[in-house]
Amino acid sequence: MTTAWVLWLGACGLGGTAASAAAPPAAAVSSTAAVSAADLYRAHGLRDPFLKSGGGSSGAVVQEPGDFSIHKLILKGILKDPGGDFALLIEPSSGASYILKKGRLYDAKRKPVPGVTGLVKSKQKMVHLMTPEKDVQTLVLGEEDRDREGL
Repeated sequence: MTTAWVLWLGACGLGGTAASAAAPPAAAVSSTAAVSAADLYRAHGLRDPFLKSGGGSSGAVVQEPGDFSIHKLILKGILKDPGGDFALLIEPSSGASYILKKGRLYDAKRKPVPGVTGLVKSKQKMVHLMTPEKDVQTLVLGEEDRDREGL
């Protein structure tokens, strides 16, 4: 039984020798420099994961209804959906975005643009927009890129 007490006291550090009690614990020495958060995580060029993501024109200038013209729009994409095809359009000077879906043009807030109707022809990569004044604008996907290149 005394052997068990001696082992237990030794394990707890209470029954050690004088040499072990006199030696102070060794200080931790590091041969490398301290690492900061900037060294571990290089966020330059990356998006902030805590900011709201997604498109839209939250920072875009809101146009007055009188400033809108179907002739200023650029076709950026045509997408297929089981509910029907739809087209993504932008107005480059203001950055406002629009969606043409089921014959109606909607702004970024999903409100219909008054009087503007349209037709998406996905196989031809083409969109036709019409106003109540019978003004028609035909947009072809990639057309603005060819105009910039001089083709």
